Amino acid sequence: MNDEFAKDVSDAGTLEELKTKIRESLVHQRDHRQKDLQREKVIGELVKLHDSGTRFTGGVANGRATERMVRSLAQQVWTRAQ
Repeated sequence: MNDEFAKDVSDAGTLEELKTKIRESLVHQRDHRQKDLQREKVIGELVKLHDSGTRFTGGVANGRATERMVRSLAQQVWTRAQ
């Protein structure tokens, strides 16, 4: 691989520039995936809290209030993670 290859397969001017772009892309993908995993974990914990809260309150009204709270918190987490 050489600079000509880099020019042919990308908008990079050199092989080093292509390597840098690939590296940056991989780091970005890794970071994005870590944020997704963190968000999924938080939402999973919120769902657990919701499930246990509904069981303990037993009431439909309380269950709905808990569900609204969980959805609101999940939305906040989702917004902050982006």
